[in-house]
Amino acid sequence: MSDYKVGQVVRDDQINEILSLQSLNHKSSLSLEEVAKEGFVTCKHDFSLLSKMNQPRPHVIATHNDEVVGYCLVMSAEHRDELEVLKSMFQMIEKQTMYNRPIVSEDYIVMGQVCIDKQHRKKGLFKKMYNHFRNQLSPYYNYCMTEVATSNVRSLQAHKAVGFKNLLSYKADDGNDWELIIWDWSA
Repeated sequence: MSDYKVGQVVRDDQINEILSLQSLNHKSSLSLEEVAKEGFVTCKHDFSLLSKMNQPRPHVIATHNDEVVGYCLVMSAEHRDELEVLKSMFQMIEKQTMYNRPIVSEDYIVMGQVCIDKQHRKKGLFKKMYNHFRNQLSPYYNYCMTEVATSNVRSLQAHKAVGFKNLLSYKADDGNDWELIIWDWSA
């Protein structure tokens, strides 16, 4: 584990490495067996969007020998309309409450996507990246939210293991089933 470092995106080449890793692990790039066993990512970003999302709170990355092998993308509500597939998630967030208060009246951040290169899985990087994510962002936000396709069982299990709880199950306009999950940092 000493060969791995967890930190934040500070260079453009790291954003390009995220995009490469994202492409390799996108659902459309994987076999049905890989999707079921390994999990997948749903969104496709471009360099411009990832660069915008990296400010003012940088994305979290895991590196091995200075190569990006994992990432957690930071996404604020200001980017809600940038990706069609995420619009329904933000609409659902707007309707939710926590402790009888509308979530949108609280400070929250969305984890835009998480991915670890297949060769570097089962080394604790998921948890290390999320702990870094929380340490960097919890001074500014009460909640971290994301959604996971119900068919992405591996991802749902991993998110629940780090502290996410189910907030809502729903079917999006595109017909896909999602779990809107929340990690309460206010306690």
